[in-house]
Amino acid sequence: MKNSKILTLAILASLLSTPCAWAAHKTTAAAAATSAQTETAKPAKAEKAAAKAEKTAEKAAPAETAGETTAAEPLPADNYSAAKVVSGEKTALADSYAALVADESALLVKNGADVTLSHGAITKSGATTDVLGSKFHGQNAAVLAADGALAMDGCTIRTEADGANAVFATGSKGSVKLHDSNIRTTGASSRGLDATEGGTITADNINIGTTGIRSAALATEPSGASVTVSKSTINTSGEGSPLVYSKGTIKVSEVKGTAGASEIAVVEGNNSIHLEYVDLSGNGSHGVMLYQNKTRDNGPDGKALGRFAAKGSALRSLKEGPLFYVTNTAARIYSEMTTMQYLGGTLIRVEANQFGDAGTNGGDLTFMANNQGLYGNVSVDASSTILMDLQNGSHWSGAINTDNTGKKVDVNLDASSSWSLTADSHVDGFTDGTTALTNLKGNGHTLYYNSSSAANAWLGGKTYELQGGGYLKPEK
Repeated sequence: MKNSKILTLAILASLLSTPCAWAAHKTTAAAAATSAQTETAKPAKAEKAAAKAEKTAEKAAPAETAGETTAAEPLPADNYSAAKVVSGEKTALADSYAALVADESALLVKNGADVTLSHGAITKSGATTDVLGSKFHGQNAAVLAADGALAMDGCTIRTEADGANAVFATGSKGSVKLHDSNIRTTGASSRGLDATEGGTITADNINIGTTGIRSAALATEPSGASVTVSKSTINTSGEGSPLVYSKGTIKVSEVKGTAGASEIAVVEGNNSIHLEYVDLSGNGSHGVMLYQNKTRDNGPDGKALGRFAAKGSALRSLKEGPLFYVTNTAARIYSEMTTMQYLGGTLIRVEANQFGDAGTNGGDLTFMANNQGLYGNVSVDASSTILMDLQNGSHWSGAINTDNTGKKVDVNLDASSSWSLTADSHVDGFTDGTTALTNLKGNGHTLYYNSSSAANAWLGGKTYELQGGGYLKPEK
C-alpha cells in the first residue's frame, strides 16, 4: 500500500509539471510581444493599458521564441468564437455579419473550409481581452481565416474596438483573397490586413484607413506570413502606425497612401518589404526603418538580413529625419528609379540605438542604387558599417562619414555612375569602374581613403586632384 501511494504521487507530480497545448501558445505570444512591442521604434503613450497587459503576460510565462508555433500544432484560433463560423466545408455566402462582444469575430473560417463572400458588410465592436492573442493569432478580428481559405469581393469591413484587426489570416493553410473592398478601423492595435504563422493575404483594389495607435495598414508577424497588395489606397493616422510593417514578407505595387504620424515602412528582423510603383508618404522620425528589437540575430549562417526594395516609386518623409534608418541589424536596401523627398540633410543613418545589446547593436547596411538619383549625406557611427554601391547610371550628390567615426565605410561606383561631393568624406574602401576618376567630382572637397586597404591598392597610396577642385587622398 505504501509503495502504491508513492507511485500515485509520482504520477501526479509528473502530470502537473507538463505544460498543456494552450499554455504553449500563450508563452509563444508573450515572448513575441517583446520583439513586436511597437510597430515603430517608440511605444505610443496613449496605449499604456495595452502595453501593461503585454508586460503582465510576459512575466506570467517562461521565455520562448515567437516562431516555435508550427502548422502541426492546433491554432489558438481554433477555439475562438464568431457570429458566423464555417468549419471544414466549401460554401458561398452573401450575407452581412456583426460581432458586438469582446473576443468574438464576425466571420471565422477554419479547418480547411473554402468560403466566398460577396458584397458583405462586416462590423466589429467589443475590445479584446488579450492584446497578444489579437496581435499574433487573430483573436477579436472582424474576419479571421485560421487554416481556411476565404475570398471576399465587394465587401466593407469596419471595426470600432481595441485589438480588432479587420482581416486576419493565420496558419499555413490560412488565406484571404480580397477584391474591391473597403476597410476602416478606429481602435488601438487594429490593423487593416494582418497575417501570421504562415498565413497569406492577397488584395487588390481596396481602400484601407486606420486611426488608432499601433495600427499599421498592412502587417505580418512570425513566421512565414505574407501580404501582397496592388492597385489600392492605404492610410493611417495613429502614432506607431506605419503604412507597412513587416515581420514576414510584404509586397506592394501601384499603391498610394500616407502615414499621418508614423514611418512609411518598418522592417523588423530578418524580413522584407518590396515596393513597386507606389507613392507613399510618412510623418515619422524616419522615412523607412530597418531594425531588430531584441538581441541582434544574424542567423545560423551569419547572413540574415532585413530587406527593403523600392522600384519606380515615390517615397516622401514629411518630418525631419533620415529617409532610411538602420540599427541593430544587418540590412540590404535596393532602390531603382525612385523619387525621394525628405526634410533635413541626412539620406541614410546607420547607428547603434536603444535596441539590442550595447557593443553589438550597430547596423550593417548594403545600399544598392540602380539607375537611381541620390541626394544627401550618409551618417555611420563607430558600431556600424555601410557599403554604398552605385550601378547603371546612378548619381549621388552628398557626403559620407564626415566625422570619420564609421566602423567600416565603403563606396563603389561602376563606370556609368557618379558621385559629387558636398563635404569632406572618409571611406575605408573606394572602387571605381572609371580609373581616370572622371565620375568623381570634388567641388572643392576631399575624399580620404585608407591606403592600407586591399580594396584601394589600385590607387597606389597617391593623391589625385578631382574635377571641380578637391582631392582624393590617403588618410593620414
